[in-house]
Amino acid sequence: MNISQILTLNAQKIPGRTALICGDERSTFKDFNLRVNRLAHALLRLGLRKGDKVAALFFNSIPFVETYFAAIKAGGIFVPVNFRFVAEEAAYILDHSDSRFFFFGAEFAGLVQRIRSGLSKVDFFISAGIPPDSVTRRYEDLLKESSDSEPPVYLSEDDDCQIMYTSGTTGRPKGAVITHRNVLWNLFNTILGREEQEGEISLTPCVLVMF
Repeated sequence: MNISQILTLNAQKIPGRTALICGDERSTFKDFNLRVNRLAHALLRLGLRKGDKVAALFFNSIPFVETYFAAIKAGGIFVPVNFRFVAEEAAYILDHSDSRFFFFGAEFAGLVQRIRSGLSKVDFFISAGIPPDSVTRRYEDLLKESSDSEPPVYLSEDDDCQIMYTSGTTGRPKGAVITHRNVLWNLFNTILGREEQEGEISLTPCVLVMF
């Protein structure tokens, strides 16, 4: 079992049920999974290798969640970048985590342009909006050019899933590597502790939870 299978199984079991609500946007499990698959294939086409880091700088949004699951389905390790960071702090996380792929919302185009020249480890910049330059790829274009089949990537519970950074209040932030097993058990404990029932809606700002 791995985190990406939660989405795949829900898309098969309850394809028409609402998976995500963000403002006026809604997405069913089927549509959500298909878009994630397309983005995962796009990452593989760009050369993502298992274990590569995929960073993301978004406000709470559907692209943030899609990028999370796509990175994992492709065999990558997800690195969320806090949207409250100033340019120097964001650059440190990207460099320290060895992120090769960097997704960001249109709201952060200016910040990205300020730090771009110093990000020697980032190979691909992807904007969920109008790209700020000719080198940055457009998020929706990657989706249009890709297959929606399940990516042929094997993952186990012991594979690394994401890197969460500390606040860095006593020095530079430190990255905690979290496996699929870690995230799965955290989800199980959360569901049991809150006594979640099927069909209930959960408000999940800044975190990722699937039921």
